[in-house]
Formats: sequence, C-alpha cells, structure tokens
Amino acid sequence: MTILSIYKGYTVDERLKQFRKLAYEDFPEFIDFKSIKGKRLLTEFRKEQGLALLPKETRAKLPPLYSQENNKNPYVICKFFYPDFDWTWYPIEFDGDDLFYGYVNGYDQELGYFTLSELLSSRGKLGLPIERDLYFKPCLLSKVKGK
Repeated sequence: MTILSIYKGYTVDERLKQFRKLAYEDFPEFIDFKSIKGKRLLTEFRKEQGLALLPKETRAKLPPLYSQENNKNPYVICKFFYPDFDWTWYPIEFDGDDLFYGYVNGYDQELGYFTLSELLSSRGKLGLPIERDLYFKPCLLSKVKGK
C-alpha cells in the first residue's frame, strides 16, 4: 500500500513511464511494425539475420538455380540445422535472393526447394532458430546421404 501512495494521482501509463525511466534511464521507443518506419526496420533486421545465416562468402559459393540439374552427384556447399530438433538442410543451388534447391533430411530424406525466409522464421522445439554449421566442409551429395 505504501508503494501505491507514492504514485497517488498517476495513471497506469504514467507509472509505467516512470518505471521505464528509472529502469532504463531513458524512455525506450516502441515501434509499430505496421508503420513505414517499423516495416523498414523489420526489413533491415531480416536482412541482417539472413546475412548471419548465409554470409556473402557462402552465397558466392552456391551455384545458381538449375545449374546442377544434370549433375547426379553435385556438391553440397553448406548445412543448416535446428540445434534442438532433427531437421537438416543441405543447399546445392541458390537463386541469390531467397530460394534454395537442396537435400532436406526431415521426416523424409528428399531433394527439393526451400526458402531462406522459411529458415529465418522457423523455430525448433525449444524455440531456438535454425543455424548454419560453421564446421561443415563442402562435399558431394552422396557423402551427405551416406551419413
């Protein structure tokens, strides 16, 4: 009751502002992601996440889509995985923007298409994001399928 008497006359919003000012020494900015500024920040954030998952060096190594079509045993360039789940993606080709073609080891093992945006937005059983295996060495698809 004594705590409330300190804030007598304040509305709930004013109390929250006071708390934020004391806790953060400044008022944090709240951004509506439907606004123009929010959409721009969200786009920049997703681009940064995409670069973290798929850096420029790795992007440059991935062949363009349909270039490995006639190769029965193409190179797998990198590996994405859930740290808390048993799905794994092995990209073979990339369109340079969002679309991959590669080997997916999930419920079934199959070759198919998947997108970078799907990988960025997906979470595992414990809520952890998909990661790129930093120690994966490019190898032939037959070697990946044999693992």
